[in-house]
Amino acid sequence: MENINLVIVDDHDLVLDGFISLLSNVSDIQVAGKASNGQELLSFLNNHPQESPSEKIHLVLMDVDMPVMNGIQATKVVKAKFPDVKVLILTMHQEETLYNKLIAAQANGCIQKNANSNELIRAIRQVVAGKSYFNNKTKRAQKKKSQISDDEVHLTSREKEILKLVATGKSAKEIAGILNISYRTVDTHRTNLKEKLKVKNTAGMIRSAFQMGLL
Repeated sequence: MENINLVIVDDHDLVLDGFISLLSNVSDIQVAGKASNGQELLSFLNNHPQESPSEKIHLVLMDVDMPVMNGIQATKVVKAKFPDVKVLILTMHQEETLYNKLIAAQANGCIQKNANSNELIRAIRQVVAGKSYFNNKTKRAQKKKSQISDDEVHLTSREKEILKLVATGKSAKEIAGILNISYRTVDTHRTNLKEKLKVKNTAGMIRSAFQMGLL
């Protein structure tokens, strides 16, 4: 796999420098830039060349609590304007409400700031590989609070495939190409998934899937 190019976003210089120092020792990770808030991040992404594979930004490692534009607000914009860029959120919080906001914003993962270096590196690689990464304690708490269990929601193998691809940010057109099926078929499966999970939109579908341990 090619090197992972990432941007670190945090409003504390000591935190930024600490992460840069840590990740500079990892052979397959390159810190391509840094920012102190969401607005600076967007400015960086808008001006950074994305055509060359060696320069393409793969991931944003971002704090939640920042001035000007916080991590959740920035995540929404990043996923809308740069859908191929993954977002891994850094936080010290574990509240259920925050977790729900991150899912709604389509963040690809969340890791505690006090996680050890091995967990951080594993989370970065996992998210860039197209998988999600969320704090186990939060996932367990969400699963317990869910009123619908995995046993009560029966998904076909195809629905599970599509659900996982939707969770990684893939569009219906992209999913159709990956699975070699028609756009209409993908749309039908997405509609069925929303009905089975009792939600109205994609954000709700992903959130419910995480709550039930389907992702």
